[in-house]
Amino acid sequence: MRVPIIKIYAVMLLLATACWAAPTEKTLFTFTGNATGIYPYGGVTLDKEGHVYGTALLGGATGNGAVFELVKTHGVWTENVIYSFAGGNDGSLPATALTFDEQGNLFGTTSGGGTQAAGTVFELKWSKGTWTETVIHNFVQTDGEAPFGDLIFDGKGNLYGTTQEGGGRGTCGNGGCGTVFRLSPQSGGRWKQTVLHRFTGAKDGASPEAGVIFDQSGNLYGATFAGGIYAGVVFELSPRSKGPWKETILHAFSAKGKDGAYSTSRLAFDKTGNLYGTTQVAGVGGAGIVFKLTHSKNKWTESVPYSFTGGGDGANPLSGVTVSPAGDLYGTTNGGGLGVGVVYELKHSKSGWVENVLFSFDARSDGAYPIAGVTLDKAGNIFGTTDGGGETQSLGSVFEILP
Repeated sequence: MRVPIIKIYAVMLLLATACWAAPTEKTLFTFTGNATGIYPYGGVTLDKEGHVYGTALLGGATGNGAVFELVKTHGVWTENVIYSFAGGNDGSLPATALTFDEQGNLFGTTSGGGTQAAGTVFELKWSKGTWTETVIHNFVQTDGEAPFGDLIFDGKGNLYGTTQEGGGRGTCGNGGCGTVFRLSPQSGGRWKQTVLHRFTGAKDGASPEAGVIFDQSGNLYGATFAGGIYAGVVFELSPRSKGPWKETILHAFSAKGKDGAYSTSRLAFDKTGNLYGTTQVAGVGGAGIVFKLTHSKNKWTESVPYSFTGGGDGANPLSGVTVSPAGDLYGTTNGGGLGVGVVYELKHSKSGWVENVLFSFDARSDGAYPIAGVTLDKAGNIFGTTDGGGETQSLGSVFEILP
């Protein structure tokens, strides 16, 4: 979503008693064209050595997208394109973050390409100094189409994810309203796909765009962009002994009062089992919300820690939030601030939640229009991507914020 640039003049208040220092933003890498990748829609993943991995929707050797690695040497970050999609059976248009398995292999999705042009799930395996791609699943529309959400592993090595289209049910067009799926490893390097839920576009939701997460009991949780009342739902899927998993609707967005609408957010749990996410629009400020779902007496109740106003505090959060060990929330907005998005922090106090804008993008060297959420390292540094900006090319960037 592109938001018109609004000039907002900031004033810095210097208080003698203040001990808080403004965070510092560093642009680690600016995408400049096909060779480097273009438009990093997804977030980034860090390995044990602190290297940064991500995907670019376009660019690479053939323009169909790329997987990149950023390595820091003597204080300088250098990009390596570790795989370029050819746009055929190997996939095209990767739009999400990557996931490591225990062996250090990378897994991700492409929203296009594959044998049926419906998207893929791929693995990148490191061996003898090079990365090799293997497509472990080709979507065929009836089992899902256009996977956008991040993947997760369970303790048995199974992969879980969502597709925003396909599945063969509902009236959403494009062969269905989306799916939640599982991929289970088989002998000989094969993977078996199982569709856990096919969305119909009715009360059960439609078009999940951000993947799912687990609770400690093995249930899955996610959000949909549409369906429910009309503005999307938060859902739970519980395993059954056979067949599709049981879906329970935890909340249906109404866009009324404090409530939001149209979530493309991945959910997150805090230590006490509360669920957090965002919606793109609505809320008291009209520019989206951060929501919280609390479980008590066999039901979930929504509260709204923060409503964006569309001004200096940000507007239109497209991604979810990351919960720090201290219980603070971190995320991005696609607009607001200086007009092209912010990185924000929500801290809980006795008087409620307080937002701090950690950084406002300016569409120049530091990037613009962040779509994905952020990743925190062990030191509390914040990593993320922007879909635009970065010098004069407006092709995206990778940034780090030091608190």
